[in-house]
Formats: sequence, C-alpha cells, structure tokens
Amino acid sequence: MRTLLFLALLASGCASQSAPESGNGSASGDVVSGTVASVDLTPWTYDGDGVIVMTTASGESVRVLIPARMNLCEAEGLVDVNDLGEGDRIEVVGATDEAGAVRPCVEPTHRVTRL
Repeated sequence: MRTLLFLALLASGCASQSAPESGNGSASGDVVSGTVASVDLTPWTYDGDGVIVMTTASGESVRVLIPARMNLCEAEGLVDVNDLGEGDRIEVVGATDEAGAVRPCVEPTHRVTRL
C-alpha cells in the first residue's frame, strides 16, 4: 500500500505544466515576450519578489517575478530591472510556476532581455 501511495505521489509530481501563451519551451526554460505594462519593485523592501507585468501579443498578462536577493539568482542574463518601464519590449526565459508566473532566476540560462 505504501508503495502505491508513493508511486501515486511521484506520478502527480511529474505532471507537466503548461507554459504561458507564447510558451516556446526550450531546454533552458519557457520563453515569453511582450510589452511591459508595469514594474513594481516595492516588495524588494521586505525581501519579496518584484513583479513585472507584461502583455503578450495576444493580450495575455504574464507576471515575471524578480527576487529581492539578486545575489542568489542563478540567471546570468538579466537586464537592470530598475531601468525597465511601461512600454518596453522584453523577452523572458524562465520557469513557469503553477499560477502562470515566470521566474527567470532558477537556471543560469534564464534571462530577461530588452528587445
């Protein structure tokens, strides 16, 4: 019985997650691009994630989460998010969480670049 429970839990943890709308998955993560709608870095003051909201070409809103502790971020290709503003076009490569937000700091190949 324990074996069956373990296998069921293991299988549920392996279910795939769909990427955001533009979701061109790559070996390094999900790829999404669009226009910056807003940048909120105030959560950094209490060690939270800064939030960039971008709008894709199809009109979908995607949240991009940038950690306050950038020194712990694995990504090697992040633009200075302090310089991003409404209307900037960006491309993000990152891990998509269960809520659909993208975290571009999990792998060294993750990035946020200005287009």
